[in-house]
Amino acid sequence: MVNDTVTFVSPDIKTSGETRFPAISDYNRKPSESNFKPLVENIKAKGYRDEMPIHVIKAEVASEHGVGKLYDIHNEEIPKEDYEKYFLVLLGTLRVSAVAIVNQSREKEKKKLLEIPAVEVPLKEEEMVSEYMSEMNSTQVEVQKTHYLKIAKNVHPDHPLLNRYCELIATKDNKDGISLSTLNQIFCNARSITKKDLVLLAMGKTKKGKSAKDDIIPSYDLELGDKFLDICENHIGFTKSDIKKRYLIKEFNKMRNSGGKEKMAIEIFHAIENEDIKAMRNKNGNLDEQLVIDHFDKMKHRYEESKQVDQAA
Repeated sequence: MVNDTVTFVSPDIKTSGETRFPAISDYNRKPSESNFKPLVENIKAKGYRDEMPIHVIKAEVASEHGVGKLYDIHNEEIPKEDYEKYFLVLLGTLRVSAVAIVNQSREKEKKKLLEIPAVEVPLKEEEMVSEYMSEMNSTQVEVQKTHYLKIAKNVHPDHPLLNRYCELIATKDNKDGISLSTLNQIFCNARSITKKDLVLLAMGKTKKGKSAKDDIIPSYDLELGDKFLDICENHIGFTKSDIKKRYLIKEFNKMRNSGGKEKMAIEIFHAIENEDIKAMRNKNGNLDEQLVIDHFDKMKHRYEESKQVDQAA
């Protein structure tokens, strides 16, 4: 792959569903020698990090998406009848080559061979392998959270939170979408699903931590999150830009986590009027974080006074 004179020992590629050998195609870029040697030394010293999966697709699927020939790690063409034993590497050729070099040393030393974690990429029906690889190589030096979210949803297709996140998250095709951190605030009460979590989910895992006992996806409340979005956008008239800034959901969570619980938060938000919205905006017409904090303190005071009047009556 890097140097045809080097001896490789093919690593196993593990996804959530199965283990196969790595394959490459003519679309794979040849790794740079300057990048290759430091990576080999790093893997020799530290092993392979599970949070750095490569991207793969089944070889037989690759042949349906524009790939004519596939080669094994020794650059030998793979017969089509053997495709079901291989994954085509879409992203991570350098790492596969490096592990293959390390495995050659480990085999001589009679050590356990390294395996490479992978996520299986769901290509669109008409998407060619060349399109995907070109996009990854030219525009995404670091694979985005949204990409791993999409794969995680594909691996866990029935999970309601992942499906809702995919509908709402900001992407190049959804400019009005919401960031991952804000979605965490809305649906998980600020508990986080991180990029590392999404990578693990894309690899088919559901637990994390040293003993793999902790749920990757934290507790969440879809109904309350959707109610917050509905109140903000349809009952009050906050813009999508307002909601994306996290100022509103942070105040909502402060109230739901206080003595007033969810009822207090919902009632105060339902009571917001146009004058309240104006008081939270700066001279440019945008929500200002400090103005939001200050005015919600006033609205909470107003709410508490009204409750005292009701109780006295």
